[in-house]
Order: sequence, then structure tokens, then C-alpha cells
Amino acid sequence: MQKYLGSGAISALALSIGLTVFPAQQALAVLDNKGISATECQPFLPTTYAEALFVNNAIYNPTNVNQRVICPINQDADVDWEAGKVTLRVHIKAGATPGKVACTVYGRGASFGGSQFAYTATSPVVAAGVATNFEISGIADNVSSPYLIDGWNVLCTLNAGMSLGGFRLGEDYDTDSTN
Repeated sequence: MQKYLGSGAISALALSIGLTVFPAQQALAVLDNKGISATECQPFLPTTYAEALFVNNAIYNPTNVNQRVICPINQDADVDWEAGKVTLRVHIKAGATPGKVACTVYGRGASFGGSQFAYTATSPVVAAGVATNFEISGIADNVSSPYLIDGWNVLCTLNAGMSLGGFRLGEDYDTDSTN
């Protein structure tokens, strides 16, 4: 005697397989990181394009004095930022002599009347020829949380012979997309 499944049993089996293989889409918990090229930056007064050279997708200071560049930072707008959840890693390299880089993040929070904020970090002295990075953290820490950034920039001062290679923006929270 041959046994077979009726159409109702087959439908139930197909549904259970489908739910196992293709679970319902949920909000993704991801570490939402973005790389930002130094080619997005531009010289900031009194620095000129002749004093801040773009070399191999980085900005190099070939002079004997400090030079400044300003760079836009775009926020992922999936959700509001929260305290302790945002960092900016700055990628740098020393030339023939040791040096350091100092960067300040400037911005304006939109959710509470446009209050301004600024966070600064300076790298330790970097040995000649060494590439490294340092972080600016606490960007969203001293304001009412959650909030949405209206727009911000980072202003970096490069010692003689230093290069700015770019940034990594870390938005460390659940987001509803992978954008």
C-alpha cells in the first residue's frame, strides 16, 4: 500500500520550509561603517592648494609649517545618533620626519534648536615613515540623545611632512538598512 501526503499536508510542509529558509525580514543589527576619502577634503585658510598636495588619494603637507584642510562628513540618516555610538577614525602617515595631526569635528544638532558642537583629538607623535590612525570619539555624547546631525565637517591641521589618508566613520547602532 502506497502512502502519500494530501495537498493540505504538502502546503503546510512547504510553508514550514519557506519560513525556515526565508525568515521574516527584521531590522538589521549592523556596525554601520563608512570610509571617507581624503580627496573629499580641501585646503582651509590660510592653506592653499599649493601647500596641501593631493598625492595617491591622500593629502600631503610638503611645507615646513602646519597646514589645514577641511573635510565633509556625511551621516547615514537611517536613525538618530545616540551618545557613545559614533566615532571617527583618522588615517595618517608621517613623512621623512616625525609629526602629528590634530582634527576637530564641527557640527550642528538638528533635534534641539541647532546647538553647535565641536570635538577635538590629536594623534601622538608618529615616527618617520609610519602609517597609523587615531579616533575622535564622544561626538554624540554631550547632547540630548537621540538626535540627528544637521551637517558637520572635520578640520585637520597637519604638521610638516604629514599625510591625511582619509577617515572611517563608525555609527555603532542598529539600523534598518545596510546603506
